[in-house]
Amino acid sequence: MATNEQPGPVPIRARLKAIKIIGDLKENRTYYVTILVDDNAIVKSDKMLNTPTPRWEWPDLGHEFLCHPSSTFKIVIHRSRRVPGIRRLVGVLSSKAVELFENGTTIDLTAKDGAKTASKIQISLSVASLSTHDEEFKRFMESVDANISRLDKHVQMPAGLATIGIALQFTKKILDIVTTAHPVLNASWTVLAAVYEAVQLAELQDDSVKDLAEQLRETLGLAKEHTSLLLVQGTTNVIEDIGRMSLEVASVIHEYTKSSFARTSILHLFYVI
Repeated sequence: MATNEQPGPVPIRARLKAIKIIGDLKENRTYYVTILVDDNAIVKSDKMLNTPTPRWEWPDLGHEFLCHPSSTFKIVIHRSRRVPGIRRLVGVLSSKAVELFENGTTIDLTAKDGAKTASKIQISLSVASLSTHDEEFKRFMESVDANISRLDKHVQMPAGLATIGIALQFTKKILDIVTTAHPVLNASWTVLAAVYEAVQLAELQDDSVKDLAEQLRETLGLAKEHTSLLLVQGTTNVIEDIGRMSLEVASVIHEYTKSSFARTSILHLFYVI
């Protein structure tokens, strides 16, 4: 009997901890932010007076929400006018969520027409990553290891799944050796894990996407073989660059799996009908 239930890509849990506006702000005016993920509003902040600069904080674990590796994160900042009910757009930040994870840099805000404004924004956005000692982490990696071991038995797997699985294995080995905390690398493992599960539902048929996954696997494999270099003082940026690359590749692959998953769901719906 046909069923209309289809599993969807597994989301990741993100944590928003702080937002700060910097720049040319009107004195004695109040500001507030609206935050959207994939066009769905998740936060509308309280109004904040610019003394000395508007800053919103979500203490402890932060404001948690679910997103996907290819999700679009949008922050809209408004300033209240003196006339009640009237507001003015200060600026907008629109970016892939993976580009903002563990990124404390100051980013330009844009106007409606896309031009840069005089204001900038700082955002503290992280991923709720599992510790390599966490039982859930261990169980997940055991399932990945089991799938990869099936390759020796010539068991067919979804296209691209083995490549991403091996990339996860390499990332874990790097995390095991690099004992100091590296938030970007931790975030990249979590995001890759979400992509791994998405690829189980939608194979990578596009050659360019498969090549991208293969390049990531090769880069992580090279880093794994030369982890002693990663421990040398001053190589923190190398580790971060590897993590950033993983996040960007994961975003592209997930974007592909979303469209592929949508096509599969439509075909499934026609089959049910």
